[in-house]
Amino acid sequence: MQFVSYLSSIPLKVVSLAVSVPIAVLGTCYDALFKKLPDEPHKILITGASSGICKEVALQYAKPGNSLFLVARNVKRLNEVADAIRKAGATVEVASIDACDEQKMKDYIQEKDREYKLDLVIAGVGAVAPANANDMELSELYDYIIKTNILTCKNTVLPVIDSMRERRHGQICILSSVAGLGMNFISPMYSSCKVAVYSFGEALRTMLTPYGVYVNIVCPGYTDTPILDTNTGKNIQYKLSPKHVATMIVDGLKRDDAVIECNML
Repeated sequence: MQFVSYLSSIPLKVVSLAVSVPIAVLGTCYDALFKKLPDEPHKILITGASSGICKEVALQYAKPGNSLFLVARNVKRLNEVADAIRKAGATVEVASIDACDEQKMKDYIQEKDREYKLDLVIAGVGAVAPANANDMELSELYDYIIKTNILTCKNTVLPVIDSMRERRHGQICILSSVAGLGMNFISPMYSSCKVAVYSFGEALRTMLTPYGVYVNIVCPGYTDTPILDTNTGKNIQYKLSPKHVATMIVDGLKRDDAVIECNML
């Protein structure tokens, strides 16, 4: 009986495929011909830029004519990244700020936005767990994960939403994760936070598109960064290089990909 039911559904599946494929092709052609792409950014603020993916993204934007504003806690590593950026011909400013500090983030980002009219803001702070996670109570650990992945994103993005909307210009990039595409039983709170960040980005894109502001969500797979230096991350054999992921991000931002999935290809 189930086999007969399956056979009877085949014509419907064929019709569905026959309709959906041309629609997808037409949509791609429309985007290629008529979609307005973001302007190349020259004033760029990046949080979490002292290491990993966002460090590599900063280096890819390091070229003459560009000004970068890098935010992270580790001032030594920030200065090392800044030195490399200056050698590439860009101007750079670093700020040692904990992205969990809402007021300091708001003051700094809005000051830079008023002065330079930021073209691109990248919210890149995130963590699976701190190095001392095994010594923490579960509730304490979960509080840390929520603050580091959700509040830091909010604190980076909210200070520029109104100004970008008013001038009808700007681009916001939010780093989620492949963990944001579904639940991960190994780290349920981390994946839940990345789902929240992903949904936040989707909603912002819908809200800001009518104002000419672009919002893009990045979903990297396992990447060889300090975020995987603790706990289960040490046992992951195949990891993406941060440089490869950064290249995919920069290319995806140029195309205004709603979701930039970074994989092994």
